Amino acid sequence: LDWIRSVSIPSSFDKGEENVITVNLQPPTMLHPKLQEISSNITQVVQEEMVTLLSNKHTLQPHDIDVSVRITPQKYQTTTSNKYNEKTPQSSSFALQNITHFIAVYSCKGGVGKSTIAANLAYQLSAMGGRVGLLDLDVYGPSLPLLVQPDDPTVRKGGVQEG
Repeated sequence: LDWIRSVSIPSSFDKGEENVITVNLQPPTMLHPKLQEISSNITQVVQEEMVTLLSNKHTLQPHDIDVSVRITPQKYQTTTSNKYNEKTPQSSSFALQNITHFIAVYSCKGGVGKSTIAANLAYQLSAMGGRVGLLDLDVYGPSLPLLVQPDDPTVRKGGVQEG
């Protein structure tokens, strides 16, 4: 998965000393549904493998070895260049090429807070490491420009241009 960025192993493993192995992960998003389970599995496998590796010199048990799994989101570089030069805005897969999940906030009634929910959901998902796009299709008067300040550095205009 190419999530492991570094592994730090102490130079010696003596009983009674702090034997902490640190594994730094960078998943593409902090929204992965099994992130905690992956972290637990890494901890278990590292402990078992280190006990096996050190069995000739030490009588360690898996609980004698502390494993710290640090999870941080990947940093994405945003550029204004079009990296999909072979695609044009008129091609059918151009706009939706890299979208993996859609969340629709809708109701058949006006004034119930759809735009407020959508904006808050987008900000929270972004804060958790997700790359988020937000589209307001209210034909009677989009309210997102009132909820989202365009001068906010976390808000930027999309790269899809009209052809």
